[in-house]
Amino acid sequence: MNNISRINHLVPQMYLKAWEDEKHKIHVYDLLVQNKNCSEWRKKTVKGIAFQRDFYTSIENANEEDYLEKTFNEKYETPAKEPLTKAINGEKLNANDWSILIDFIGIQIIRTKAHAIEMLKVSKSVLERDMPNELNKIINKLTDENINIKNI
Repeated sequence: MNNISRINHLVPQMYLKAWEDEKHKIHVYDLLVQNKNCSEWRKKTVKGIAFQRDFYTSIENANEEDYLEKTFNEKYETPAKEPLTKAINGEKLNANDWSILIDFIGIQIIRTKAHAIEMLKVSKSVLERDMPNELNKIINKLTDENINIKNI
């Protein structure tokens, strides 16, 4: 069985750890609270915030894959750890550090729910626009090749 990462953080855990207090908790502000007696602020662990189960899991050849999660970690998060630590500690960043951080920041834009929703809207729009034409091309090609569509 594949070792799939099920808990997919929309904000990298490595980055969130920079905000931990001495008890390894992050102060989280809730935009929605049940009632006026509930606190808007909570303390949570890094593992318990900014994630969605299987957000980056996909099905490839009938198997579950977490290619995106692994790619984000290997190509962007892990390389950014040292430059981020340097920046947090006020250390000087070299050109390579800046390049890594720019890539890290850029990838944060596409790993969000908002970006996923926007991409689904774009995909739907393109499919609605192009599919009728593409289906007609296929039908015409099949007809030109004397293939009976009813037998397909």
